[in-house]
Amino acid sequence: MAIYFKKTILKNADFILDLQKQCFKNDFLEYKDYETSPYCETLEDLQHDITTNQHFTIFSEENIVGAFEIKEKHNSQHLYKIFISQNEQNNGIGKLTMKMIFEKFTNKNKWTVYTPHKNYRNHHFYESLGFEKYGEAILSDKLTLFKYAKYN
Repeated sequence: MAIYFKKTILKNADFILDLQKQCFKNDFLEYKDYETSPYCETLEDLQHDITTNQHFTIFSEENIVGAFEIKEKHNSQHLYKIFISQNEQNNGIGKLTMKMIFEKFTNKNKWTVYTPHKNYRNHHFYESLGFEKYGEAILSDKLTLFKYAKYN
């Protein structure tokens, strides 16, 4: 299985937005986070992100199976979102993609990512990649984000 990523192109935005909504739907239903959930992003939001941020599409063979977005901070890279199609999860694509991301983006020594406090699967995923929890951000009475960091 050949996994690779390329800079996202606007013509794929509709497909990626549908995939993103599928992947973040359960978290949205759990937390009702209308402000920061990728589930609530519009096509215009995604198109803006594609043209202004580091937004990449993940492929398996020639099929789109996910995407991720990186936002640069002054001293770190922030993994704003990463998602893999539910049909392709548990096949190692996420972990392989993260390792390729770390190899490609070496200009910062620190990576950060935030994930919902009850998303234990994400906690395990990021911890298995060397991330350590360093804080929390309370967004509402239903949602606290765990803040993770990894140093190269």
